[in-house]
Amino acid sequence: MVGWLSKKDGHISKAILFGIFFYLAYLIAFKLLKTRRKAFAVSIVSLFCFMLGRELYNYIFV
Repeated sequence: MVGWLSKKDGHISKAILFGIFFYLAYLIAFKLLKTRRKAFAVSIVSLFCFMLGRELYNYIFV
């Protein structure tokens, strides 16, 4: 949602937002799983699922 609202922002600000949200996802996964390696893996998998879902949405509806 933040990406959609910041269409006029530059690539640097979008990269900063990506970093912040990825770090938050990592922290949540770490709190739940208690291991750094699993938390990082879950964060990467969720990022991949988000990107795949976004591409499927763009392919089907746009």
